[in-house]
Amino acid sequence: MMRSFLPALLFFLLGVALQAQHINEHLCVKTTLDSADNKKLFLGIENTDFVKNNEYFNDICEGYTLIGFGLSPTISYYFTPKFKAEAGFYLLMYFGSDKYALFTPTIRLQYQINKHFDLVFGRLFGTVNHRLLDPLYGFDRFYTDPVETGVQFLIDYPFLWGDFWIDWQRFIMPRDTFPEEFSAGYSNQINFLKPDCPWQISVPFQGIIYHKGGQISDYQESLTTILNTAEGITVGRKFRSKFLNSLYLDNYLVTYNELGKPQLPFHNGMGYYASLTAGSKFGSLQVGYWNADKFYAPLGEPLYQSVSRLTDGFTIFHREMILGKAVFNYQIDQGIWLDIRFEGYFYPGDNHFDYAYGLTFTINKDFFLKKFMPRADKQ
Repeated sequence: MMRSFLPALLFFLLGVALQAQHINEHLCVKTTLDSADNKKLFLGIENTDFVKNNEYFNDICEGYTLIGFGLSPTISYYFTPKFKAEAGFYLLMYFGSDKYALFTPTIRLQYQINKHFDLVFGRLFGTVNHRLLDPLYGFDRFYTDPVETGVQFLIDYPFLWGDFWIDWQRFIMPRDTFPEEFSAGYSNQINFLKPDCPWQISVPFQGIIYHKGGQISDYQESLTTILNTAEGITVGRKFRSKFLNSLYLDNYLVTYNELGKPQLPFHNGMGYYASLTAGSKFGSLQVGYWNADKFYAPLGEPLYQSVSRLTDGFTIFHREMILGKAVFNYQIDQGIWLDIRFEGYFYPGDNHFDYAYGLTFTINKDFFLKKFMPRADKQ
């Protein structure tokens, strides 16, 4: 990694930063409860129509195209100002296929412990809502794995944002022949300056544990437990300009550790990730740098990995990449967004270039149905 230290140092000395997940902030689902909605019944519509074409030509992963839609209608009710229950289903289909890729009932119970803490049970506020780095959690999971289920704990202070969760991906019964699978994670950010200050300095730290195994199943393969972490520093500047709203630089040290019985040729590794992002009312432009040795994250974007998804046992220990992203987002109406994105990935070591582009419509809206007035006590 030392041969690429100077580019990494240059990114750090630029002195301005943005968390990489902010480039997808418009795709996040609202997580806060509104006490004014007490005793109200809502119909919710969550819809994502997408096409994303990944033109990848490398030894780690092959290109693919995602095109289809995800639809999740829900009925929700505020039992109290601090407790909301929501039930519905999620349907995911790819165009050109006569079978759905996912159809599952969903339920979400959300309890606001106080104005800073929320407990969520059932369907989680997942994917882009976790604000995870691409090396740890790939963006395409927003399309392919939109439903996470388990338990989640949310924290929201001016000086601290936090997300802790466990996503139970596969449940097992005794003597099942397939493995138990789950992931548990945390994503946090400590802010050192007030939100209304033009300058922003923060320390983000993230982590995911991925587990595959289970004691009570008859699954024959060895237990797999992998820990990925990311810690960094973020310094940024907000602007009152018509075209430039913010300019930020993000710096992370990312790690990989295999905690169970060794399954890969290497059992730990690390990487350095930096991104410089300019934000405006039209979207974001981002350039980034990735330099890693022996890095692997099961849920991460494949391009960042040292383990091939094409050929079993094939690895590239050292990975260096310069990336660029342009995301243009337009708000059609409250809760309705059009997202157009272009991505490019250049590998200096072999002078190779991959790219991707996509278009996404998202709808996240609640429609008021009825308010139930409390019954008067009988005399």
